[in-house]
Amino acid sequence: MPKYSVPVKIIAIAEYTVEVEAPTSRAAEEKAINLWRFNVGPDFQVADFDEAQAEAEQISWNCEECGKEISYEEWAKGDTFCSPCASA
Repeated sequence: MPKYSVPVKIIAIAEYTVEVEAPTSRAAEEKAINLWRFNVGPDFQVADFDEAQAEAEQISWNCEECGKEISYEEWAKGDTFCSPCASA
């Protein structure tokens, strides 16, 4: 019976969602991807990977004056300042 040399590539997928703080959505995506070891199950074993996909959704903003976190609701109303800074 003949022998064959057969290269095999196994592609595994694990999905998770994390909240991260980052200056841009791309930085948030990179930070979230780098947390994969802490967010997949212990039975998911991989030595290395070549590709990862992520799509960040911004869920909080910072006051332009003091840097305090602004909620989506405040931001959606057009506020770029927290309540105390907007009042000042």
